[in-house]
Amino acid sequence: MRGGKELKEEVQDKGFCTLCGLCVGRCPYIKSLEDKIAVVFPCGIEEGKCYAACPRTFTDWDTVEQQVLGDVDGRDPLIGRYTQVWMARGINPELTRGTQDGGTVTTLIRTAMAEGMIEGAVLTATSDGLAPQAILVTEAGEIGKTAGSKYIAATTLQALHQARRTGVEKVGIVGRPCQVMGVRKYQTVVPEECNQDNTLVIGLFCMWALSYGFRDYVRQEAGGQEVTGIAIPKGELQIKTADGTITKSVEEAKQFARSACNLCWDVTSELADISVGAAEFAEGWNTLIVRSERGWALLGKALKAGVLEIKEYPPAMLQELRMAALGKKRRVVAELNRIQNEGTSMVDLTSPRFKSVVEGEVN
Repeated sequence: MRGGKELKEEVQDKGFCTLCGLCVGRCPYIKSLEDKIAVVFPCGIEEGKCYAACPRTFTDWDTVEQQVLGDVDGRDPLIGRYTQVWMARGINPELTRGTQDGGTVTTLIRTAMAEGMIEGAVLTATSDGLAPQAILVTEAGEIGKTAGSKYIAATTLQALHQARRTGVEKVGIVGRPCQVMGVRKYQTVVPEECNQDNTLVIGLFCMWALSYGFRDYVRQEAGGQEVTGIAIPKGELQIKTADGTITKSVEEAKQFARSACNLCWDVTSELADISVGAAEFAEGWNTLIVRSERGWALLGKALKAGVLEIKEYPPAMLQELRMAALGKKRRVVAELNRIQNEGTSMVDLTSPRFKSVVEGEVN
């Protein structure tokens, strides 16, 4: 069995940590500072839950997917199992104020709390428009304060343990693909601490997350002006300040992408109940992928409440999304093969889900 010592040696020391935050807060010997996580004292536990649930230790993707979405028939090898893809946007200005793109995530999590699907939400906030902060929200009125994309990697899942300690049983989680996988593995390892039936998972699209060096870069570019937000529409980096918007090439942001993201197979949070990303072809809209029965229930409640609008997703744009995912998956499989040859196995690369990408059997 493996515990904190192996987590440090096999994940953190090798630069594979996703900064999901799952191990932080559960173990008193694991601490975080900005985009660093460290095991500060060897706990000596041979069967460590932190190691078993980590999204960067060996993961049986097929088994986890079957446990989460086993009743979903349709499986797309590029964007995962799903029942429907829509364009979506929030239409209640009270819920979407300060949101990014279509405000769909904020609208959905507010709906889930208002309808009693969840008692609290594990979210990511920011105090300066840049540095992310994990937060547990138990009042619907506080959710709006977490609106907007946070591009710097956050240890969001540490707030999941706060929910358990404070007696929040039905919890909603909004996270990156690596965080979604962490939650799903945690539900397998310690179901009594994170029951799947009481957990709503909204996953975000993600190609890469940024290091804290990006914060320093933005501050420098802003030249002392207050940064009010960041947006990365297709091909651009937009730094929003009180005096206007500074536009740069997206490559300026990509230089701060964390190396651990080169190992992330998932682009669209394939194991979430609902996945949400920007619809770059339609300003003010999101891409919404419904994957599970719980996801359908949430969507139905939002539509019935009149706070969300959906419409048909253009087939050409869906294919563009799939091809973007394919490109990322091929790069990641090559990297996974490389580190496996060096002695680290994260997934079963002989599984059809990985082999089909390598062998060009998807289109």
